[in-house]
Amino acid sequence: MSKLASNYRSDIDGLRGIAVLCVVLFHAGVGGFSGGFVGVDIFFVISGYLICSIIQREIEEQRFSYAKFYARRARRILPALFAVLLVCFVAAVLVMTVAEMQDFSKSAVANIGAVSNIYFWKSANYFSTSAELKPLMMTWSLSVEEQFYLFFPPVLLLIRRYKWNTGLALAALTAASLLASVWMTSRNPSTAFFLLPARAWELGVGALLAHYDSRAALTRHALPAWVKQALGVAGLLAVVAAITMFDGTTAFPGIAAALPVFGAAMLIAANGSLVNRVILGNKALVFVGLVSYSLYLWHWPMLSFARLVADRPISVNTALVLVALSFLLAIASWRFVEQPFRTTRAGDARTLWRYGAATAAMLAIGVGLIAGRGWPQRLPDDFVAIERSAPIPGDPCLAGYGQTALNLSPACVTGTAPGSMALIGDSHAAAIGGGLRAMAAQYGIGFTQLTKASCPALKGVTRHMLNQPLHARECASFNQAALAKVRDDPAIKTVVMAGYWSAPFAQEAAGQRFTLDERPDADVTPEQSRQYLRQGLAATVDMMTAAGKTVLLVKDVPMFNFDPVRAVAAALIPARKAMATALGMPPSGDGHTADDSLVTNKADMASAYIDDIGRRYPHITLVDPAATLCAAGRCSYSGRADLYYVDFQHLTAVGGRVMLNQPAIVTLLAGQRDAPARMSSR
Repeated sequence: MSKLASNYRSDIDGLRGIAVLCVVLFHAGVGGFSGGFVGVDIFFVISGYLICSIIQREIEEQRFSYAKFYARRARRILPALFAVLLVCFVAAVLVMTVAEMQDFSKSAVANIGAVSNIYFWKSANYFSTSAELKPLMMTWSLSVEEQFYLFFPPVLLLIRRYKWNTGLALAALTAASLLASVWMTSRNPSTAFFLLPARAWELGVGALLAHYDSRAALTRHALPAWVKQALGVAGLLAVVAAITMFDGTTAFPGIAAALPVFGAAMLIAANGSLVNRVILGNKALVFVGLVSYSLYLWHWPMLSFARLVADRPISVNTALVLVALSFLLAIASWRFVEQPFRTTRAGDARTLWRYGAATAAMLAIGVGLIAGRGWPQRLPDDFVAIERSAPIPGDPCLAGYGQTALNLSPACVTGTAPGSMALIGDSHAAAIGGGLRAMAAQYGIGFTQLTKASCPALKGVTRHMLNQPLHARECASFNQAALAKVRDDPAIKTVVMAGYWSAPFAQEAAGQRFTLDERPDADVTPEQSRQYLRQGLAATVDMMTAAGKTVLLVKDVPMFNFDPVRAVAAALIPARKAMATALGMPPSGDGHTADDSLVTNKADMASAYIDDIGRRYPHITLVDPAATLCAAGRCSYSGRADLYYVDFQHLTAVGGRVMLNQPAIVTLLAGQRDAPARMSSR
């Protein structure tokens, strides 16, 4: 038996089994696994432990070789990954839209280059596609590990060369990464989630444990049996607590990640304990652990493509069927792809050349698809024409997260003649900015747009978001400046207020609230949040009317319980329609309209609050987008050759123009155009 085989620990494969099962069941939406995402953190600890064990042993035995190390990593990681990638390439060609294919191709190239975590971090913005619709999103964690493998061996060799204390050096690096993770999580959770500096400590904990084990083996100083038993119980409780108690409102990774990370470390340290032998050593769990890598790779694309072709959320039962199919694929992948390539007798240099060539071939496919700009020729002409009518939003007048300065460039401020119009609000306001700008130009009046993502224009009230810890203060700062600018500009006579007014109500479970500017991070109840909306609306209207402005208060657009873009795609792309139908989820609507029973905000609280403001301030004008987008019990989401929506809630430029074609708006703008002429004739 080889030394490597003699060191095999089935309980670590059992821990892998727990990690992958909680990740998969979390992704499937199964109840009780709200914190299943911590399975990735458990994987990080295991990887750090095993990799450090191997490298440190080979360094001490003076037989470490970069070629051997990276050849071993290539045999372990690349065969199954490339198999999944090839299948994903084929599926993408069959069902993806042009925009989806462009994003997928870039993510594939980033994955092959071991930087997909950086790609997903950099590409995340207000309008970016939901993570569950990105078939290669699961590769971010592989890229984190691969980057760790790139830096960790030189670090260990450097420590040995200068004869530093290995344990202290690893502990210092691990602690620095943990502190960075806590700091980043408090400011920008997305950065902390995706990038190595905030994740390295999790692998570092495993590496420290491996270092301790190697020292203990040399000194024959093993942990007492009772300590191992206690560690096993405590570690299992910590992991189970994280899996069942964490959820989308948990500030993560940060200090919260310590629970699953140290829980996993305790379980690894508890080698031989009752928990490790009976639970982690269970043969079924160990087998799941053996196929865990392939299962991790296959389950996400299966779920993601299903969610992509369906225009609405898939059921948990459907997800579980797909998970079962993924498990069968994982077994086949482990048996016929992983095992044969991992046990090949090819030399290290030859292995690296072979995988280098395979990597180049995969890169060529991805780069070719990028160069083909989504390869629109594979899709029906009518769909390509419709998709081109709704370009991905990129509004310079919509301030993103982290931005508080007003954009007063000519792109956002056109004309300063008396009678000008200003648009204030969030991304829903920005969505009608193009249409309002065109109408202002048509009537010869100036136009100013001051909008910020997730930031309704409310005086004294801001929006608190757990996933953007600094946003409440940023939104308050932006609104204070924007409202003052509009109030104090004598040329601006008309103020259009639009927004996703009910956003915090729709996402109360995720910790979103309206809060006061002076206490943006205060805990507020849902009822207080609703009261703050009413308060902010009234205060803003008061502020503008006191300054002599005419106010148009726009209700929110009809929002569907499905994605209109994906509904049109499923209706017009044959393979996509076939896959959606096979899932029992044929396209919603008729390709252009849908029954208004599918509108989720037809009678929401925010709409009632705006009606109340209209009664309290009869001199303002209320605008209801449903007046032009809905008729006879149906609401439109596309025209004959144009999409009206970018997603289930944001209008396209065309949709904005359709919505704005209302008598009240036209009459008001015509009046603003004629007002300067009347003034000059007196």
